[in-house]
Amino acid sequence: MTAKMFFTDECSTKMILHIDRSIPFNPATFNHSNLLGTSRFAKMKSSKRASDLIHTTRSLPISEIDISKIQFKNYFSEGGVLPTDGEKRLKSVRASGDNALDAKVGQTLYEEPGQKSLNWLYENRGITSIEFAGEVLCEPVNLRHTLCLHRHGNGIWHWYYSFLGDKRYPSDFVVVFHG
Repeated sequence: MTAKMFFTDECSTKMILHIDRSIPFNPATFNHSNLLGTSRFAKMKSSKRASDLIHTTRSLPISEIDISKIQFKNYFSEGGVLPTDGEKRLKSVRASGDNALDAKVGQTLYEEPGQKSLNWLYENRGITSIEFAGEVLCEPVNLRHTLCLHRHGNGIWHWYYSFLGDKRYPSDFVVVFHG
């Protein structure tokens, strides 16, 4: 799916990204050209933990998003302890009531031809790191991860799975959507 960009008036832009929900996100088959997508992650699945499922289902009905309206939050409180870990951040996301986007949205952004939406987010918002905390992915040994996208200095976006026990920094953003 691709994003369609159009102008609503002289000052604002809408970028609509369509998410194909007919094929669910499958971490075992997602882009095996990335070295992290093979071997240990080949048996990864969406978490079946009740608290993870409740949160995940909030973003599943979303089939299109105006990229210009998504928000990026790091969930660090002012004067908070830095860095934090993924589990603490996930608790903060859930407590906020924000609609964190899921891995299928991340896959759609990553696979978009020319990664136009990701490049627009970098050029217009300075975004270089995105975590899709709306879906928790689980290895067979119960290690929990989220899908993340990161823009390297060469301008190419890469994906990886971030272990929820790993540190998170203020420059690492969770993507959320309202309306």
